[in-house]
Amino acid sequence: MNLTSLEEWMSKGKAPALQHSLKLFNELKSRGVRIILVSSRMEHLRSATVDNLVNEGFFGWSSLLLRSGYDFFC
Repeated sequence: MNLTSLEEWMSKGKAPALQHSLKLFNELKSRGVRIILVSSRMEHLRSATVDNLVNEGFFGWSSLLLRSGYDFFC
């Protein structure tokens, strides 16, 4: 898979949740932990990423950090 096809797939917002990650996310949220999500996805995929996260059960987080065009190459 190349970068173009990977980004095309990401833009569809259909990535399934990793169940152990979702379980940990919900456990931390239930304990009142402020959750900041960090992703290697690019900033231009923010809308699709947020939709995908919420559709897969990841909601109630405080912040989502994505990569800018510059830091992708660093």
